[in-house]
Amino acid sequence: MVQEIFKKYIPLLACMQPLLLLTVKGWGNGILIICSLIALVYLILYLFKERQIVLQFSNQERWFILAFSSPIIATIISAAIRKDTDLSQYDSPSRFILALLIYIAFRNTKIELTKYLMSAIAISAGITLIYLISRYYFTIDVTRVQTHFMDPIMLGYISLSFGFMLLYFFSITIIDKKYIPYLYLISGLIFIYISISTQTRTGWASVFPIMIIFIKKSKIKTDYKIIYPIVFAIGIAFTLLIDKNLEYRFFQISEEISNYNFDNKAPDSSIGLRITYIRIAKELIFEKPISGHGDTAKISPIFPKAAEYFASDYAKDSVFKVGFHNELIANTVHSGVLGGISLLMVFVVPLFLSIKHKNSNNKVQKNSAGLCIIFVCVVAISSLTIETFGLKFAVSYYACIVSLLMIKILNNHKINNSL
Repeated sequence: MVQEIFKKYIPLLACMQPLLLLTVKGWGNGILIICSLIALVYLILYLFKERQIVLQFSNQERWFILAFSSPIIATIISAAIRKDTDLSQYDSPSRFILALLIYIAFRNTKIELTKYLMSAIAISAGITLIYLISRYYFTIDVTRVQTHFMDPIMLGYISLSFGFMLLYFFSITIIDKKYIPYLYLISGLIFIYISISTQTRTGWASVFPIMIIFIKKSKIKTDYKIIYPIVFAIGIAFTLLIDKNLEYRFFQISEEISNYNFDNKAPDSSIGLRITYIRIAKELIFEKPISGHGDTAKISPIFPKAAEYFASDYAKDSVFKVGFHNELIANTVHSGVLGGISLLMVFVVPLFLSIKHKNSNNKVQKNSAGLCIIFVCVVAISSLTIETFGLKFAVSYYACIVSLLMIKILNNHKINNSL
């Protein structure tokens, strides 16, 4: 009886993570930690009290487990080489381990987790919109929305990931049901609107691979699939026309890139600083390619002499405070080459496994794979211009959602005597 309660309700609790993720500080971390601890208890009871053994993960599951274990492994090895005893550096990598506990404990659940996860995301759209309206109701001339604990960039790319997932879920469920899919459509549009309201450019390059997924996987008749790129184009054009600030920020991209100076002091524009931070990071990585420098926000390394000639005073003062604005670069600076490899594995392995099953005959598996591809694409592309895992709640959000989707994606690869 107790075992059945564990198997039925704890995975559903994990699916509630998106519900208040954007409105209640600590919610995302709290849900992940609570569910992982319960999952650990469940595993211990199952393994030792009932004297049953969890055996033989499939090769695909092993790859996923290795990918999500790699950040903590890379951190442990690099810290040992540096003789760095700071325990806080394990906070973010440990979130992937917590998510793995949920996966391992409930990998054979029969519950259709994808449906509940998407329902929670859909409800979250309404909650987040109401929160933002109440927050800015008496505010005049708001240019970029944010929450009380989340800056516009974080809010923008997370909302974008949820928005695209909901629009995709609408497109694949429209044939099956009459009215409910339109709630996913409305919720998806709300999240896209919230992302646009943040005026962040982070993550929007994911539109292009996602359009391909929509066109290939949608249940809309083939003759009408051309509607997706048209709708995307019209939507973006309309948004730029009605929001001059956003229009300026998008068209500013080429100007900032063309004005960047590689020979002398680099300009302190938004994109200019990101390029400069990467150039500074390159010098730091060459200095300690194996051990890395650890958390540069806590203990700033000596500024590399090779970067003195091109880095402005502002770039020198800010680079270790605000970060490198690129997750791969930041991980490689902090934990060396192993840190960079672990970050790639966290993105590439779930993406590869999802692509492998995107044409599955199993409907739930196929739908979950499509959602995971979209989700990983948005977060991975966002990580090119912001440290997506710089905050613990952001790691929890990514790790938990990917693990839940992987439960259904790898569903056909279970061993009968496993959980």
